[in-house]
Amino acid sequence: MKGPSSALLGLDTLIKIRQNQLGFYADMRARFGDTVPLRLGPYRSWLLFHPDQIEVVLASKAKKFIRFERMMNVLRQWNGESLFIAEGQSWHDRRRKVLPAFAQKKMPAYEAVFQQVAEDWVTHLSKEAGRDGAIHLDADDTFAQIALNIALRTLFGGGFSKGMDQVSAHIKVLSDVAFRECASPLTLPDYCPLPGKRRKKAAMAFMRDLVRDLVEDRFTGPVGDDLLQVLIETHAGDKQEICDDAMSLLIAGHETSGAALSWIFALLADHPSALAQCQSEVARTDDVQDMSYLRAVVDEALRLYPPGYTLFLRQATEDVDIV
Repeated sequence: MKGPSSALLGLDTLIKIRQNQLGFYADMRARFGDTVPLRLGPYRSWLLFHPDQIEVVLASKAKKFIRFERMMNVLRQWNGESLFIAEGQSWHDRRRKVLPAFAQKKMPAYEAVFQQVAEDWVTHLSKEAGRDGAIHLDADDTFAQIALNIALRTLFGGGFSKGMDQVSAHIKVLSDVAFRECASPLTLPDYCPLPGKRRKKAAMAFMRDLVRDLVEDRFTGPVGDDLLQVLIETHAGDKQEICDDAMSLLIAGHETSGAALSWIFALLADHPSALAQCQSEVARTDDVQDMSYLRAVVDEALRLYPPGYTLFLRQATEDVDIV
């Protein structure tokens, strides 16, 4: 099978990935087809594009794969040993513990939060619009802010003790760090007196202190009706496990949701007839369950541009036939 040249041990490929990751993947698919071998430094890698191949890796032979260890080690720096990082039986055990937070009976309360946040942002953006009704904004940043607002309110019930205006900036720093360290052949140690290292350590400290304080406040304050309370109950009061999972749900949960919203709206902007049908459907009913066309639009956007596509590269633990 053909792929890009590995003459430079894949360093040129890494540079292209860092410059334009999605563009690189699209180019590989167009030039080489569904299966593309890559050399990335010491790693022999494969890009798999066909749904049948993806089903093998993520479903039918999933037990023969783990998430890419280098990437998990980077994310472990601020996620700890959370559900986000766990593998195998440990992952199954932790996943089972947090499932009550997503029980059907809790959905109406979450939906009420979603609706209120959406209405608040519509009001805010309407005030920012010009006389012609147009507004110029960074869609990625705006949708990340919306998703973060929802995540904070559903996870912690809105009880914050620090300047939440800083949360988004610190999370963005950690996202940039994750991409940079995962896509670099060499990572300098954190004790190096560099601006980027100082920003990383400041962001990690801020987020850890924030989550720890919120967990401590809940232990000494009234019982809540949110995800944090579920974590406290399912982890039997183990504060480290609670903090690790709360951190992961806060960071990863809002980032993927924000990215999904960005892609959905970008695709709708390119397909005005689909946008009009979504708007018509939303105008006809207040029940999300009856919005079958909107649900299909969301599913298709997630199929085309899954938000976590770059976070969970898989590493085979044994030889595997992808057929």
